[in-house]
Amino acid sequence: MTSYTLLPLGELARVTVEGQFDLASTQALVLDIARDAGAAGKNLLVDIRGVRSRLSFPDVYRVVQVVLEHPEAYSGRIALLDDYNAQFEKAQFFEASSSVAGIQARTFLEESEAIAWLHGPA
Repeated sequence: MTSYTLLPLGELARVTVEGQFDLASTQALVLDIARDAGAAGKNLLVDIRGVRSRLSFPDVYRVVQVVLEHPEAYSGRIALLDDYNAQFEKAQFFEASSSVAGIQARTFLEESEAIAWLHGPA
């Protein structure tokens, strides 16, 4: 079972994701967040600590492509909040692949650091 909740918090939206994800469910999640996130330029805190992923590195790149197809929802910063586990390297790969494509994304282990970065200067 996969699920997410999205809480709009002013210029920031917090997305908490839980469950087992593969490529299809992750792409669907990205589309759902794009639909629900709201206004352009909103920064996203995406808490993936409750996720167990079966994504390969090529799958992660395909997810980046879906993000790029929705600039209206993903034009702000994206902070991925993760714990250090097997998927952490894939979150960092998302960060690197996104930055090459012009998306501001970073991976964090500490929520306070992620929020500070999201609220920090561009």
